[in-house]
Amino acid sequence: MWIDGAFRPADILIDDSSISAFIAPGEAKDSGLVTIDATGCAILPPFFNGHVHSSSTLLRGTENSYPLELWSLWAVCYGRGSTAASIRASLRLTAIEMIRAGIGGYVDHFPAASFIDDALEVHRQSGMRIGFAPFFADLRDEDTLDMPLDRAVLEQYARMQMTDHETLRLRTERLAAMRDGRITPLLGPNAPQRCSPPLLDLWTEMAARHDLGSHTHLLETYPQYRLAQSRWPGGAVAELDRLGLLNCRTSLAHAIWLDEAARDTLGRRGATAIHNPVSNQMLGSGNMPVRKMLDAGVRLGLGTDCSNTSGRHDMFETMRQTLVSGRDPGSSHKAWIRSDEVIAAATQDGWAALGEGPASLRPGTRADLLILDFRSVTLAASAISSASIVSHGDPRAVRDLMVDGQWLMRDRIVRVFDEAAVIAEAEHHAANLRALAEPGRVALDKTFDAYDEWTERTFDGLACPHCGGRHSRMMNTPNE
Repeated sequence: MWIDGAFRPADILIDDSSISAFIAPGEAKDSGLVTIDATGCAILPPFFNGHVHSSSTLLRGTENSYPLELWSLWAVCYGRGSTAASIRASLRLTAIEMIRAGIGGYVDHFPAASFIDDALEVHRQSGMRIGFAPFFADLRDEDTLDMPLDRAVLEQYARMQMTDHETLRLRTERLAAMRDGRITPLLGPNAPQRCSPPLLDLWTEMAARHDLGSHTHLLETYPQYRLAQSRWPGGAVAELDRLGLLNCRTSLAHAIWLDEAARDTLGRRGATAIHNPVSNQMLGSGNMPVRKMLDAGVRLGLGTDCSNTSGRHDMFETMRQTLVSGRDPGSSHKAWIRSDEVIAAATQDGWAALGEGPASLRPGTRADLLILDFRSVTLAASAISSASIVSHGDPRAVRDLMVDGQWLMRDRIVRVFDEAAVIAEAEHHAANLRALAEPGRVALDKTFDAYDEWTERTFDGLACPHCGGRHSRMMNTPNE
């Protein structure tokens, strides 16, 4: 059992929805209590997925070979066909995949804000702990970044909906009143640079008035970094700090293009940076300097982002990618990320976005636990340790998952949804979305040649914010 950062042999007593005590192994035998045999298993807090767009799960296998600024247009194009039924199907499939991967909670950065009620319905059914952060924005990339794209085509097929300020006020008031023990409403700005000054002020007002945390994208790409540096003295992090929006309930997805001053600010304010290594690589966005973030005292969580930019909602894969980040030739192995740091990011620090979380298994805390079977094929013969889980684990090792005293999966059977029915429904809706998006896909594909020329100009003489060096326009990741 994972107790205070280490695995120790023990049995755990659960009373209703809370952990009541730890006892010596076998002490409960013949006590008349209902017992679950976890011999050969590791018990630890569930994984937390710090950044997810749940409605993207039906878009698997679509466009994933474009940089973010183009890929986001594809995402809007495919999402235009969404219905209440398809949104519910996507969220159910997302929940099942995560439960099978040992994920007990996640932040849902939710683009389809017109389907909030449908999303909340599924989140409640799932039994998971959810930070629910519906999107808002009133500026578009193609305008603020001055990308040379065919505006008529974008208007027809890929025009992101803007947020009316009064609608945001009313929606936030309603969501704030709906919080409960498992659903935590969050303010979900798409990104600071996609908010006008009045919307940034409204974000600040709503956070203070309703005592809400925030979840947003932050400086995911170099063009965003350049825009932020020109728009705000000191950049995006300095502006968020000036507005009072950085605190222990602020989580920031990606946070790649930060300089030393920005990292120090996040560390001082207790904000959480959510590392999405697979998505960042898939989109060519850059590499978070994980060691520098940790050294600056930044709390680090892990995320899987969109299904069609990072593959699976699989924290094992994400943990391994985090473990090997920064292991460049000639780098000091003493500074490499360690498995205990990765486990902490996966099971503890990401929960901070919800205000509090199961930092460890302790008597008196809620009964949220994950049981990993070390007799599964990838973990067999290894010692029960964080190193084994991070290096060798995969979802096949997840045997049981409990949240708030309720089994979401028991003996590898998902209990909160009919899995076969969900898969069949998801297949149907995904096929419809692809068919509806096909005309837009063809039209968009014809408009992107000018983007390459814009990219060359934008990245020419790239200045890395991490090391201050200048790089070839063909290199769009920091080389530290």
